[in-house]
Amino acid sequence: MFRISDDIRWMGMDGQPVFVVPLEDAYLFDEGTLLLSCEFRGRPQPKITWYRGGQVINRRANHIQCWREQGRVACLRIVCISIEEGGDFCCVAENSKGRAETRCRVDVAEEPDVPSRPKVALVSSKEAFLTWKTDQQPGKPDISGYTLLFKEYGEEIWQTYQSEVRDTCVHITNLKPNTEYRFRAASITQYGKGQLSKPSILVKTHPDGSPALSSEMVKTHRVSHTRMISYNRTLSNESVISDIDEEEDEDLIINDLSLKNDVNPTKYYDFLAEIDRGRFAVVKKCRKKVNSKEYAAKITRISEKDKNRCFEEHCLLSELKHTNIVQLRDAFQTATHIILITARYFAGDVLKHLTRTDFFTEESVANFCLQILDALQYLQLNSVLYLDLRHDNLMIESRRRDRIRLVDFGAARILENKKRIILSRHEVIAEFMSPEVVEGSPVEFGTDIWSLGVILFTWLSGTAPFLAKSEEKTLFNITRPRCNMDQIQDVVSIEARDFLKKIFIRDPSQRMTVGECFDHPWLHCSPEMIGKRSRARLISRRLRKYRNDYRARIVSTQTSHNIFI
Repeated sequence: MFRISDDIRWMGMDGQPVFVVPLEDAYLFDEGTLLLSCEFRGRPQPKITWYRGGQVINRRANHIQCWREQGRVACLRIVCISIEEGGDFCCVAENSKGRAETRCRVDVAEEPDVPSRPKVALVSSKEAFLTWKTDQQPGKPDISGYTLLFKEYGEEIWQTYQSEVRDTCVHITNLKPNTEYRFRAASITQYGKGQLSKPSILVKTHPDGSPALSSEMVKTHRVSHTRMISYNRTLSNESVISDIDEEEDEDLIINDLSLKNDVNPTKYYDFLAEIDRGRFAVVKKCRKKVNSKEYAAKITRISEKDKNRCFEEHCLLSELKHTNIVQLRDAFQTATHIILITARYFAGDVLKHLTRTDFFTEESVANFCLQILDALQYLQLNSVLYLDLRHDNLMIESRRRDRIRLVDFGAARILENKKRIILSRHEVIAEFMSPEVVEGSPVEFGTDIWSLGVILFTWLSGTAPFLAKSEEKTLFNITRPRCNMDQIQDVVSIEARDFLKKIFIRDPSQRMTVGECFDHPWLHCSPEMIGKRSRARLISRRLRKYRNDYRARIVSTQTSHNIFI
């Protein structure tokens, strides 16, 4: 039996208007294009009127268009819609038989902030572990996830690796061995996908057959990254600045970090004023001739006794890649010296930073502690003992952000299979020595934790915990270990004091590990703990005096070697 369709019946018979396909709510970004449509029926042909917030929409506006398709679909387009133009929309169909309406809500929001350039923290032959950061400002829509894209070197089109990554890090698999890649990320909200980040540095996967990434290493990097992201989001302290600053364009260039012994470094760099001196090296400011950018040049004399150590430092820095470790930019070997060109950090060391004003907070100390622990955890994953943790080796990256960089890896050692490493006393400044160094016992990862405790105690009290008038008395205090917790300023939390007590333990195997340090209540990122640390304002006067005395002590240990390049 022949059946008349609903469309023909409605078009051929008299009837009041009705919407068979209503309007739907819309979510879009500021300056996006809104397109609303709804399908109606009615005869005589209804008159269509659009409303926003109860007011008739001005169809004469240049960026607004209203039209019908096929005589029964009402359409509204607003180009470059503003946040103010969002709200409640209504389409009314009216004829002599009656009236009908359909409503929807249009929400317009700012685009989410663009993620930072993804960083490749780990790579193997077929895997990579990527991290990135966002600094979403108040008032912007919540980010529900991220889209991750990748592209092989030489290809034109970016491909989607994963359409919705829940976190700001991802473990990528199924890459091609011995292949170069770049990666990009974009934020996702209920309003849509934001702009893509800048591409990552070009990274090359390892040859086929290389070891895969261990699950422990991936897990550790994921936890470390997530912890710092959570900490920075909760933080209300204005002194801790976001890590979303633009990367240097030079970071996109894969530098040759090999030790070049057939090139005169003065061909590429102008070597300028001396910045600092260490026990075995001189640090000079240098300027790259091609772009006039300033760097730091660590210049170490090659001696038969310490020659291997110079080469080991270069080898380590060329392999280590971490946001809290000095960045190697270039390296040269002359007949008499090894020259390591690194990024220059202009804000000075942490002592200088903390004593710049009359007060600083316990929260600032906790923030610096977290960064140092992140670096130590990364080093331990790579079986590296730092062994020279002291104030002047903790540099602040810039005055715009309080990021610490560990510099000077001249004392660092690789802890190989059951290898015993024993330091002589002249290799470590007395006030930072651990009991095992004083006693000539093998060092281990707990040795670096002890030095961290010394640094934290000093920041919180204004004096070194074991320092005495003579070196012999200092070493005696360390081996007891004997320090006066009452020297810590009264405003410092109970949690901070307990943290130090669990570090200053003579047996290194009984000290807190890096993981236990992270889990300690003092470093918890809850709003309550952050508030407690932020309210603890420490007077910097005593620490400023310590800094002056410390600088005087350090001068006596510096090399007297004159450098001419």
